[in-house]
Amino acid sequence: MCGRARCTIRVEDVGRATGYRAPLHSVDSDRYRPSYNVAPGRYMPVVRQMQAGEATEQCSTEAVVHCMKWGLIPSFTKKNEKPDHFRMRSV
Repeated sequence: MCGRARCTIRVEDVGRATGYRAPLHSVDSDRYRPSYNVAPGRYMPVVRQMQAGEATEQCSTEAVVHCMKWGLIPSFTKKNEKPDHFRMRSV
């Protein structure tokens, strides 16, 4: 199936895998579950820059691991409309 991925790394190890020496602060890490077959709509860890005012005393780096919903929202969907999977397959 298209759009599938593999992500088996733990949230605690994402910072080390991306080259940060200090541990990174994580946001919404309880939503992520490591899997060999990650489908669109599931949560995956993403390393992003901290915004102004988001820094904490515990975290010495400028990056944070944020677990975000993974997938593509087609351009023909409206903001309040859920994607129609049958329409996406025929496009």
